[in-house]
Amino acid sequence: VMREANRRLVQENTSYQELTWRLERALSEKERLATQLKKANEELERLAYADALTGLVNRRRFLEAFPAEVSRHGRSGRAITLLMIDLDNFKKVNDTYGHPFGDTVIEAVAETIKDTMRNTDIKARIGGEEMCVVLPECTQAVAQTIAERLRANIESLQIEAPTRTVPITASIGGCTWTGKTRDPQKIKKICKCMLEVADAALYESKNSGRNQVTWREMQLEL
Repeated sequence: VMREANRRLVQENTSYQELTWRLERALSEKERLATQLKKANEELERLAYADALTGLVNRRRFLEAFPAEVSRHGRSGRAITLLMIDLDNFKKVNDTYGHPFGDTVIEAVAETIKDTMRNTDIKARIGGEEMCVVLPECTQAVAQTIAERLRANIESLQIEAPTRTVPITASIGGCTWTGKTRDPQKIKKICKCMLEVADAALYESKNSGRNQVTWREMQLEL
């Protein structure tokens, strides 16, 4: 009887250890799968908000982030600046050297924007060869200096086509808003006005000979 009792006790102890081991393995596997799921979700979110060609923020994310930044600045009363950037004669570049080369140009300009701007700036590609940058807590004087530096950096790019080095330039338009408001409707109005004013400044750069920075004052009554 004692031998049988000891035998069963040993079996039960072994079974308990095996169950404990299996449980530890299951918990470890659960943690591994949870980590993989988290990484996959982060990558999906990144892909949903990033432009596939340049890695800049896409238009969808920009239209979410820009009003949020304007709202934040409306609470603090600090300056916020918007730059609109458009590559000069880009259609001619595509027509002459092909769309794959055009993509190479856009990628190079996007990298220049990343290198020139601060990490805190929102850098977006909003369509074709048109890009924009939101500069939080940046006055007009500082932003104009940064915009001119960006223009010069783009002009200095050396992009080789099969037959020659292709000159690349960009026209830039900018505006700065400083004010205080917490009203969502006023924030919406400010965003719309900034986009229109910066875009008008951009086209003024285009019409004045390209490869330059133009600034326009905000004329906005809240």
